[in-house]
Amino acid sequence: MTNSNARPELTPPGAGQGGQPMTQGRPQQDPETLGGGAETVREGPTMGPPPGVEGASGAGATTWHQDTWVTALWAVNQNRNTWVYLKDKGWKRLATTSDGTHLALTLLGAHARLAAGRVDAREEGDGLLHELYVW
Repeated sequence: MTNSNARPELTPPGAGQGGQPMTQGRPQQDPETLGGGAETVREGPTMGPPPGVEGASGAGATTWHQDTWVTALWAVNQNRNTWVYLKDKGWKRLATTSDGTHLALTLLGAHARLAAGRVDAREEGDGLLHELYVW
């Protein structure tokens, strides 16, 4: 029986052999230092979230991460346990509200990574991303 709230115990791909076990429940590698393809910036919509919805960062507050990119994704065979790496923001876990919500955010994150699209993301006080805008 698996615990749906369990933290990852495996290292993500690219960690190499002899990687250390994960202790924080999230990938430890910084994808920007692992190398890979060059990012391309594409022109697109410039509209962001409505004004007045940006909150101060801190416990219990909503934080918008604007004008960033998804540079990596990480998942494991556990329910609702997917992470995205936001450029200059670090690893962020996707909301675990429902299977549908989690699947939709995972697909948006994958699309943002493949298309190298600009992302605006809303992080709630629980430390999870609850909203993604991919441009």
